[in-house]
Amino acid sequence: MKQIFTLIVMSALAMSANAQQPILKLKAKGQWASYTLNSESFKAADFKGFRVEYSDMTGTDAQGGQETALFNILINSEETHLGKDWSGADAQVPNKTAYKNDGFTPANTVFEGDFSDFVETGDPDTTCPTIGQFAIQSCQKDNTITINKVVFIKNDGTEFLPTYKGDDWGGGAYECEEITGISSVKADKMNGVRYNLAGQKVDAAYKGVVIMNGKKMVVK
Repeated sequence: MKQIFTLIVMSALAMSANAQQPILKLKAKGQWASYTLNSESFKAADFKGFRVEYSDMTGTDAQGGQETALFNILINSEETHLGKDWSGADAQVPNKTAYKNDGFTPANTVFEGDFSDFVETGDPDTTCPTIGQFAIQSCQKDNTITINKVVFIKNDGTEFLPTYKGDDWGGGAYECEEITGISSVKADKMNGVRYNLAGQKVDAAYKGVVIMNGKKMVVK
């Protein structure tokens, strides 16, 4: 019976580890480097907003100072029209691009926003109801940030964790270290600190499978 229970706990642990987002430690290799945080497009009208939990933001802004944002949340519509790319060449470009960074600073650890800019207009050159890209963008080379969690919040309040697509420059945008929540827990040597299977700190009142001092246990 004990062996069966252990297998169930280990199976649950494995499924949780596979489903969860990694913690991303990013260092930009170039200005405007981007890392896409969604692997699938979605309708903006289905979500009332987003939340990015982060830490260790360092660096400079686009002008080389620290008066404005060090990073942007870059959002592009999936809908496109013929326009000009960054080099001035003809290209299909998003109907809508939004840069969100008000309050996205080293002094904070949570950044929230919405998708209200992305709506159906009826004009094929401006309509933008579908989010094709949700990315972190560095305003300067060598800026660093740790992305702990990205949440899209549905209209009913349900939280959805997107699967990350990755480096938009084929590995050339960021130096990236991925740490799963479980791995970071195992590395934590603080006595008495408890975590759930998602790698989140919990208190003594939490019920279920927890990890403390590198050991898994069930609290009923």
